[in-house]
Amino acid sequence: ESLAPADMGVSALSFGRLNFRYPSSPRKELQVSSPFREAELSPWLPKYIVHPPFVHTLFVHWPTSWEPTTRSLHFPRESLLAFHYRTLDTSKTTIEDRSLQIEAPILALRLQNRFGLAWPQL
Repeated sequence: ESLAPADMGVSALSFGRLNFRYPSSPRKELQVSSPFREAELSPWLPKYIVHPPFVHTLFVHWPTSWEPTTRSLHFPRESLLAFHYRTLDTSKTTIEDRSLQIEAPILALRLQNRFGLAWPQL
């Protein structure tokens, strides 16, 4: 019996990523405080989220074995996107994007409340 895509469970979601520059003082500043990113989605290695009951094996960058009656869904940039803090290259990270930077103060406060230490001491 063959299942139509709408009847299949979802084993994984994949989505693109924007590479952001590390903050100027990464041991003192949260990564989300960096406002600079590359202009385009990275052409390599999209991010993914798996549904563990349906995925048997993972490679570092994607599932390699899953339940045969499931499918993987890819989301377009407008629907789901990862911010990946991974570069020091100032020539490529020229776009100013403060989307997550505004979250840095509350995130720092929540980390301090949870762990009893400010970010630089964690």
